[in-house]
Amino acid sequence: MYPFLNTVNKNKPFEYLRLTALGVIGALVKIDNTEVIAFLLSTEIIPLCLRIMERGSELSKTVATFIVQRILLDDNGLNYVCNTAERFYAVSIYIIKLTTYNFQILYFNKFAFYKI
Repeated sequence: MYPFLNTVNKNKPFEYLRLTALGVIGALVKIDNTEVIAFLLSTEIIPLCLRIMERGSELSKTVATFIVQRILLDDNGLNYVCNTAERFYAVSIYIIKLTTYNFQILYFNKFAFYKI
């Protein structure tokens, strides 16, 4: 499953494979099981999700963000991210990028609405 997440090919078939793999992982993190989170952390899922959050389609970004959120909500996941400055910095930067991007979209859409 991880090779599908790691591909940088943006063709539709590869995006569908990426989205399906993310969906499986998303279903796993949805059940609030510490063992699942521990397993995913051992497979380096966070860097893959961060890469997808930056470069994937909107739907892939959404699912990858959900996975990272669920991992961060688990104590082991939060400890894993905060264990080193590099991990904390990487996750923080992506959260800041996403927040800024979403704010800009909301702001410009609101501005465009008032302009009409």
